[in-house]
Amino acid sequence: MTSKKLKKTFTAAFLSGSILLQNFPALAAASDTTDWLKESPFRQDITTEKSTPTESVPSETETVSPETLSTFQTEAETEAETEIPEESKSSNNTASFLMADNSDTFSQILQEATLTPSYTFDSLNQDFSWKELKTELTRRVNSYSSKWSVYLKDLTTGNVISINERAQESASLIKLYVMGAVMQEIQNGNLEMNDTTKHLLDEMITVSDNSATNELVRYLNKDHDHKKGMKKVNAFIKAQGFEYTHEYNGLEDTSLWYDADTKNTTSAKDCGRLLERIYRGEFISHLASRQMEELLLNQQVTYKIPSTIPSESRVANKTGETSDCENDAAIVYTPKGDYILCIMSCEVSSKSSAVDSLQEMSSLIYSYFMNRDTSKVSRQVEATAKETD
Repeated sequence: MTSKKLKKTFTAAFLSGSILLQNFPALAAASDTTDWLKESPFRQDITTEKSTPTESVPSETETVSPETLSTFQTEAETEAETEIPEESKSSNNTASFLMADNSDTFSQILQEATLTPSYTFDSLNQDFSWKELKTELTRRVNSYSSKWSVYLKDLTTGNVISINERAQESASLIKLYVMGAVMQEIQNGNLEMNDTTKHLLDEMITVSDNSATNELVRYLNKDHDHKKGMKKVNAFIKAQGFEYTHEYNGLEDTSLWYDADTKNTTSAKDCGRLLERIYRGEFISHLASRQMEELLLNQQVTYKIPSTIPSESRVANKTGETSDCENDAAIVYTPKGDYILCIMSCEVSSKSSAVDSLQEMSSLIYSYFMNRDTSKVSRQVEATAKETD
């Protein structure tokens, strides 16, 4: 079979849904999530939608007869030669990418795909400027009917993109600030970093446990009073200069809702500033920063920003979810430069669509960093350093 026919065969097979994840063990393994996430019907809907095939093909590990293989190839070639309507070509980024003259082989595409390959396909091999990235992110955010905020900072150059900076419902992002307040009390000698404290911090951050959060807030007061402990959290937030962040109520437990009509708030920029200080070892202390960073690196809720990041890079993140909010704040460590990305979406009509949009932006941003010319970045940093000398 010629290389041209081979490409068409793979194209037709992919578009018809006939290539199964089990035929590519590495990709199938990458799509696994934790048991905790698998229990979520919402997450199952996304996984099923993106991975359920319409046909089956022989597994790589099976013995396939020459007659069976010949039949499969003939059917695939026939499908590949079927004319695809122009509107389908223009609306299907995956199809357009696979059929482009300069596209890579299918094996390379599979290698670069992650948990959500369609998002990765959408951004592969794109080379664009920071200004163009800002324009595209702004266009996307403004096209959404719900409330979105985005904060992106290049930790190498210091460049920032901030879209719709404002107070929004924090959901579990408020736990970043509770973590900071607890670490401050430990630093001040008012609280001990014992096994119980470590366990509660781990539960609060890595699996976003609400009961652990409420208990840590109580620990901030000598009488174990939650409301007084919450005042300490807010005093810490104010002292640290986080403009749009405030904790009004406890989490989940209605007996700790002191102002039920008001939501806990934060902003994408506030979260971004907190994460940058952790990254640079400047939040509370260098030791405290490293401890908080380690907690975030052990995050188990990874179906948003981290889901489109390949294993060559690492992500330290904290999410926040309510019935109509999908938030994520992350430090992303890549071979071509690290960055802070915080995305908040509230008052969404469809949580699955919000997650899709969030993942798409994450993939686009990661593509920008991985495809940029690092020599230009180095020259920019050197020029900036000279200007400040």
